[in-house]
Amino acid sequence: MKNPPKHSILVAVITALILAGCTDNIVYHSYRYIPGKRWNRRDTLTFDVPIADSFPTYYYLYVHVRNLPHYPYQNLLLLVSHNLQDSSVMVTDTVRGILASETGRWAGKGLGTLFQITLPVNEYTVDYPAGVRTVRVTHGMEDETLIGINDVGIRIEK
Repeated sequence: MKNPPKHSILVAVITALILAGCTDNIVYHSYRYIPGKRWNRRDTLTFDVPIADSFPTYYYLYVHVRNLPHYPYQNLLLLVSHNLQDSSVMVTDTVRGILASETGRWAGKGLGTLFQITLPVNEYTVDYPAGVRTVRVTHGMEDETLIGINDVGIRIEK
């Protein structure tokens, strides 16, 4: 009987680590691609979030931003609108993220030329009834069109 190749063992170990890192606390996690890596201020990224809980539950909202090295600024201002707390009322949170240090080193984690940063938005109590809630993300920078943003996502956890 032959010994399994070393790369098969490595793949099995990595798969086990990934599966062990999965969490049941994630309610929703999705990204929206920015066409042409040019994000116009009027281009609202919309996420329809199914909420299954039929009793009040605490949720944590995060925004993920993936940028390329030609993003021209250190920071990013986002406007995150949602109706998580009350399905009939949209509220807006302003989120400021630091994407690069003063020396130009990217703050996010990444491989190659794509860097990702996670920005906490807030903690919310979602009241029943269960249903679909909406999260909308736009940029609040002075430029009408931002270059170098690859995609933006949201993650909601319990």
